[in-house]
Amino acid sequence: MFKWILFCMLMVSLISPAEAHEAVTQKMPLPLGKDVSDRFTGTVHRNDLIVANDGHNVPQTNVITFEPGSYSGWHTHGAMTVIGVAGLGIYQEWGKEPVLIKPGDVVQIPAGVSHFHGAVKDSPFQQFVVYDKDWQPQAGAKAHSGPVSAQEYNSIKFSAAMSKAVVDKEKNEFLFHYDEKPFTAVCAV
Repeated sequence: MFKWILFCMLMVSLISPAEAHEAVTQKMPLPLGKDVSDRFTGTVHRNDLIVANDGHNVPQTNVITFEPGSYSGWHTHGAMTVIGVAGLGIYQEWGKEPVLIKPGDVVQIPAGVSHFHGAVKDSPFQQFVVYDKDWQPQAGAKAHSGPVSAQEYNSIKFSAAMSKAVVDKEKNEFLFHYDEKPFTAVCAV
């Protein structure tokens, strides 16, 4: 079901010829959306696909596009699934080794984990993100936040172990569990 939703979102986002043309000229498969660079290092765009609101219990879903060498600061948020769409990206949890994200890789970020993500130096990166926009940390929870320094970013090295797929794709792990069996409607007469 989750794969079907992602496929539908991809198809809907490519319907507009003007937006599709813009995406092709930017060498990214999905439209860029609005510039949100003021909250990042470098140039970053966000395309809101599904916006969470009070009337519907759905996760926030965006496409985030990082120009080469662009990245977020250290931050936390609700549980998030990141799916690599195009280019090469970086994901790093505070105190752990960086992970290279390639198209098709899936990263599960638990709620409240300090991390940053972005593009590698020489490649743009586009990602789907699905997350709990309304999550709030527990009172008194400690988390590392602040900018990622240029020295931290420029010293990133990927080990062979960290360059493989982020999750075992055979397990089909996603943030939101779904049943492999098709949905069957039950009608009472």
